[in-house]
Amino acid sequence: MKRLYLILLSFAAVSCQNPSQSEAATNTESQRKKAAQIAIEVEEASPMADTLEGFKGIPEHADSLEYTSIIEGGIRIQIEGQFEIERRGDTLIIAEEPLHFLYQRWFKAFATDTAKYVKCYLSVHELLDQIYPYSTEDSSRPDYNQWRNERQHWQAWGDYKFIDLSEGTFRIPMLNRRHNREPPAYLFEKLNLTDTFIDIQDELGSRQAEVLFLGQPAAYYIEKALLKIELYDSGLLQQETNLLIRFAYGC
Repeated sequence: MKRLYLILLSFAAVSCQNPSQSEAATNTESQRKKAAQIAIEVEEASPMADTLEGFKGIPEHADSLEYTSIIEGGIRIQIEGQFEIERRGDTLIIAEEPLHFLYQRWFKAFATDTAKYVKCYLSVHELLDQIYPYSTEDSSRPDYNQWRNERQHWQAWGDYKFIDLSEGTFRIPMLNRRHNREPPAYLFEKLNLTDTFIDIQDELGSRQAEVLFLGQPAAYYIEKALLKIELYDSGLLQQETNLLIRFAYGC
């Protein structure tokens, strides 16, 4: 009889604990969802990434069903197409190759644990370089290496812009810049630039300058970008992963 009483008492204790445990689990899940929703609302109020040139509608690649996929801690990253991803310290690096570009390709990043979520930000690296302003026919031109050591340039990483990955429909926009592209308007004022267009011929073709920087012809470039991917759990940052993109030019 005593044994039966102990069994019944144990059963009653377990029965009393289950509702509280279930309630705690429900509350935790509710807090996670609430934190995630608040984070999304805050980011939606922030400016989205400047895509510079958006999706044109027709991808420039044929391997549209293949993905480069990598798991970094609790984050899975997927990029449409086959690319090599190199690791240097805490940064992952993906580089384009001639005729194998990232423009228009699908980019996805999500938490491997469905109870967690990711947020993604994009920054581009801007560069303004004075170009060698002499043609091969100019006998008075200075030595190129000497000129290069004295030339002026400006470079900076732009502010991070939030990227919405919630629908899984983000395509990498046209971010790179090469010759024949003017700098954004704010740089004209910031660096006191003068609008121009100069085409200088040499044995390798030609070089173009879109602006005068410190009175000398210069070209504007964006040759790399950085994707910062953050992993959150219940509103707390757990992990930060950086993916550096290096753009290629030419054929």
